[in-house]
Amino acid sequence: MHHQHQPNPISIKKLMESQIQALVTLQDLDLSLVAIAQKKGSLPKQLAHLEGELAHLESQKNSRKEAVTKHEETIKNYQEEKKKAEELVRKYRDEQMSTKDSRDYDKISKDIALQELEMQLSQKNIKATQQMIKEQKEALTKIRAGIREKKEIIKRVKEQLGGIQKEVQEQESQLEAARPQAVEKINPKLYETYEMMRKKLVPPHVVTKIKDNACQGCFHTIPPQQQVTILEGKKMVRCEYCSRILVDVIETIPEEALKKKKKES
Repeated sequence: MHHQHQPNPISIKKLMESQIQALVTLQDLDLSLVAIAQKKGSLPKQLAHLEGELAHLESQKNSRKEAVTKHEETIKNYQEEKKKAEELVRKYRDEQMSTKDSRDYDKISKDIALQELEMQLSQKNIKATQQMIKEQKEALTKIRAGIREKKEIIKRVKEQLGGIQKEVQEQESQLEAARPQAVEKINPKLYETYEMMRKKLVPPHVVTKIKDNACQGCFHTIPPQQQVTILEGKKMVRCEYCSRILVDVIETIPEEALKKKKKES
């Protein structure tokens, strides 16, 4: 029998530990990149929302101004109608003064009454329209105040966004530069699995630990036998429910701490 090809259990465990460490390092990098994307991503969305609200306020302002202009035109028309009715009343009164026929006098009296009603109606409409103008102008004052406030907020958000983009640019560049080096240390098939899982898992933790006998990704209970296999560290164990890779520690363990851990065990 040839035993030279049998892998050494210690070397298997060491290989597993190094692969887990590499995965955790990569996961830390990726989670940091996700956090940066979220930090950057929320402000542009907020800015777009604010600019949308500003555009809506501007539209409301223009509509109210147009309404005021139309009401002012309406008042002019009512004033014209009132003026015409006043002129007709004067004309009818002159005619009434000069007529000697009682039928004509009565007819002219009715015409005068009708035009006086027209004058009253025009005056009533003028007052009602003036009230509408007052309401529109009050609304305009509030809208203009809202526009000023919104512009101030937009200015602050733009400054904040510019500051964050400047601040995270260097960190993001460093993380992106470190990523390929972390990927190199991982078995290609394992990396492929990691990428596939990362895209569909929420939260996006591919490697997770066990706490209180449960997977910290999906919180399902891990059977004791599986926990023993994880502690042995000779093969990768995945959660039966969420497929996450289960480990006994999540931190990237320094070499000295590993040696100490081995001595303790």
